[in-house]
Amino acid sequence: MTTTTGKGQAPRDDLVTMLAVDVGALGARVDGMSAKVGEIERHVGELAAIAAAVSELRERTTAIAETLTRMNKRNTGGEPQKTWSWTGMSPEERADRLDELQSWVAEVLIPQYGDYLRDQTLKPCWPHHPAAVNELSWLYVEWFNAYLAEERRTRDAADWHDRWLPGVITRFKTVFRGCPHDPNE
Repeated sequence: MTTTTGKGQAPRDDLVTMLAVDVGALGARVDGMSAKVGEIERHVGELAAIAAAVSELRERTTAIAETLTRMNKRNTGGEPQKTWSWTGMSPEERADRLDELQSWVAEVLIPQYGDYLRDQTLKPCWPHHPAAVNELSWLYVEWFNAYLAEERRTRDAADWHDRWLPGVITRFKTVFRGCPHDPNE
């Protein structure tokens, strides 16, 4: 039996059926929007990862530029740098030079030449090994002279890659053999 709600109004069953159809259509639209929102969230997540990577690259590039600027300030006359003598330095100069060397290792040597160091020939504890500090010091000075000195020659860069870097890497194996800082040794 169908009831009516009053004169000229549709029966209640028809009204409920129409509302159910409208709610079903609304539910389908909500599902479609939910899928679109999910897709937008996925894209935003991808963009956030890209933005983080760009930010990290910007920081690394800025750090490298600052290191190179600091290195260049030491060589204002355009003359090649001379080899450092750690024994002849004051404690303040030693601290400054070690800071400069650590910056170069972290911001130039490892990022640019890390493929040569994959087998961990350069240990993180290198500042505690005088032989490693000496090796890296003259390697850095040679790199500086090959790449940043005013009168640099292609031959100097070739020597750095072909002779100096491989020689230092080879000697690192001896320097770090039995390292007391390495729990694997």
